[in-house]
Amino acid sequence: MSNEPASAMLLDLARRLVHTSFGSRASEPLLLAAGAWSQAFELTIDGAEVVLRIGAQGTDFAKDELVAGFAGPGLPVPPVLVRGVVDSWHYAISTRAHGIGFDDLPAADVALTLPSLLITLDAIGGTDLAGTAGYGIWTPDGQAPYDSWPDALMAIGTETARVPGWRAALANSEFGLGPVEAGLAALAALAPYLPDERHMIHGDLLSHNVLAAGGTVTAVLDWGNALYGDSLYDAAWLIYWWPWYPRWCGVDIYAVLLGPLACRRPAPDPSARAPPRLPHPYRPRCHRLLRLPTPLGRSTVQRRHRGRAGPQRIGRVRPQPTHDPILVTATTGPPTDRCHHANPVNLHGHSTRGARLLRGLVRRHP
Repeated sequence: MSNEPASAMLLDLARRLVHTSFGSRASEPLLLAAGAWSQAFELTIDGAEVVLRIGAQGTDFAKDELVAGFAGPGLPVPPVLVRGVVDSWHYAISTRAHGIGFDDLPAADVALTLPSLLITLDAIGGTDLAGTAGYGIWTPDGQAPYDSWPDALMAIGTETARVPGWRAALANSEFGLGPVEAGLAALAALAPYLPDERHMIHGDLLSHNVLAAGGTVTAVLDWGNALYGDSLYDAAWLIYWWPWYPRWCGVDIYAVLLGPLACRRPAPDPSARAPPRLPHPYRPRCHRLLRLPTPLGRSTVQRRHRGRAGPQRIGRVRPQPTHDPILVTATTGPPTDRCHHANPVNLHGHSTRGARLLRGLVRRHP
């Protein structure tokens, strides 16, 4: 949808929609941003700044409207004023939020904004889910399709109507399906040890879905990928993508995010007779397997565990020290710094371009 013919077509559609619906009350819509699922146009209606979005997925806009209804100061989500359909395209008009995309912030501003982002993550995870059910990506009626969080995670290996054909595309690529199947096998080994925590998850932070200004998060956009499950998924999402922003190399996102989140969680009850669960620091490692681009050489999670030396067994999975706190990899030689794979020449046996292509094919699950 980001190509020029599609952009011109949707711009023409936006102009006709605005003219028909609002006439002289509205200004001319101008292209504001183009994403994978919709395009956004800026305009004013009765002097108020608004954003018109047009896309093929009406459920995304419906979810935005629902989340905006219970958002508050800690979770700023622009209210959706109008939704509808025109020429088989879905549209939504929302109040305009101002700020710079978190992706575009320099390291100093990222460090300044992270405390506000932590508050936002708390607010997302603390959303009242009364009247909802299930795990995984939810629909506007509040229902999600899976009975447990591990089941929802394992569904990443199943194609959906929204993103069809990725298995065939990988099978016909130079990489094949091997890396994905290896990642799924490692995920399957870890998933049973995850707690069945059920919270709201945004599921698509970054990608310019978070706006910030003056060290404060001003808007959280695009709730189309929102799901129910372990709220550490959002932290894992940020940690995974962090090295792809080399200018943020000096910001230790793992320590900033997971340290405070761990401190806020109650200590486990030693007298409770429950199945062993994956400890807090390991859960983002498991979630990160959803975006694993390379094959595993063995069924281990390699990691650096602060304050302890040597491996520690969790069930049948043996974590071992490495340079990256949540890096799941088949390599053994640690790099010289935490940002080693921000711009790698070779990423665990695959070229950077190929690995990014593979990530791009499997990173989003509707």
